[in-house]
Amino acid sequence: MGFLSKIFGTNPETEKENKFQEIERQFIGKFELANLHKAQWLTNRGNDFRQRGQFDQAIKDFRDAIKLNPNHIHAHISLGMVYAKQGMLKEGIDVLEKAPKENTGFNVYYIHELLSALGMMYMEADNKEKAIDYFEKSLKVYNDIQFNSAIMELQKTHKKSAKGHEQEWEEREINTEMVATTKELLKQLKQESELQVVFLGKNPQSKKIDSDK
Repeated sequence: MGFLSKIFGTNPETEKENKFQEIERQFIGKFELANLHKAQWLTNRGNDFRQRGQFDQAIKDFRDAIKLNPNHIHAHISLGMVYAKQGMLKEGIDVLEKAPKENTGFNVYYIHELLSALGMMYMEADNKEKAIDYFEKSLKVYNDIQFNSAIMELQKTHKKSAKGHEQEWEEREINTEMVATTKELLKQLKQESELQVVFLGKNPQSKKIDSDK
């Protein structure tokens, strides 16, 4: 049964308690692994709430996921994006800036998404310099993944052992759509910057006026 069919007519807290008990039975004695699955489940459910416009419950789920697993990058990204969706851009940027960015294994698949999301938010905030910086960092992480044989081998090994946990595995796949969007936005920003440089070069008076402000 999917999240949406479960949510209708079900108290979110009751549903969470039941799911957590199920996870704890599955991972007896494996506290960290249980918390990882709890955090992932909360993040998935939070995104379902977000898609239905239930932002308060979505935010609660994302925050609870981060409490369970502070290194859960997907939860940070989701929380930051829901803030941005509500027009709370500063809060969204703060969440993503505080998110862990160190490569600790499979989170590398999320790091490039985190950096890309930061670029998009800074672009929305009209901070082109930071947007370009984060877009370039995101694409560098993506390129490093493609040329890192150890990561690619780890990917294959994990995929073979992911039977029964396909949902968790699929979310570790590279978000190629975001990569394409990042490349396009970076190209757009660089073209705009080049045009601005050309404009100021041809119109030194405009540069003088700006410096006088």
